[in-house]
Amino acid sequence: MFALELSELVVPAALSRGVVTARPALAQERDLLCEWRFAYDAEVLGGAGSEEDRRRAAGSVDWQMAEGFAWVALENGVPVSLSAFNCALPDIVQLGGIFTPPELRGRGYAKAAIAAQLQAARAAGAERAVLFASDPQAIRCYEGLGFRRIGDFGLVLW
Repeated sequence: MFALELSELVVPAALSRGVVTARPALAQERDLLCEWRFAYDAEVLGGAGSEEDRRRAAGSVDWQMAEGFAWVALENGVPVSLSAFNCALPDIVQLGGIFTPPELRGRGYAKAAIAAQLQAARAAGAERAVLFASDPQAIRCYEGLGFRRIGDFGLVLW
């Protein structure tokens, strides 16, 4: 488990210079984001790749988009990464479902997507962000934004 006081957010240079931009996801990006979420579920949650998994992934994306919880990083106008909130309260947000296609990883796209979304959350009054991560590459990304480990967690899927 990781946490970040949003006043301590480290904004990636690529985002602050405008090399990578980020914004809320658009309706015309839904199908791409559903594929990304399906791939995320398989990679991170061990999804079997079933049609039920595909429907669940689409439902997650639809809900996140409806709530304004799905953000996309873009390079040259092309979506390259997804940042998403699992939930949000007035003063705290929980990130979840962050995904960059494997062939685009290691370029800072997830950092840009997350930072932009957290900047918007901070502007709306949120003071803190939390997330759960176990993948070493993902952890390096989050720590590069200023997140600090605050505890351990376990995941139980029914």
